[in-house]
Amino acid sequence: MEALMKKAKDMIEKLDFDGCVKLFNQLPSGHPMIDLVFDRMEAIDPERFEEWL
Repeated sequence: MEALMKKAKDMIEKLDFDGCVKLFNQLPSGHPMIDLVFDRMEAIDPERFEEWL
């Protein structure tokens, strides 16, 4: 499982903000990747992330 999360993190690091939104919309509620997506979105554009929430 840890290797899969590392792979997911590497993939998410390549996404732009809109790509993160698209991925988030496809994930089921409570999915462990959501935290990684949120971290990436906040790193890209903290202000836009706050508005998006």
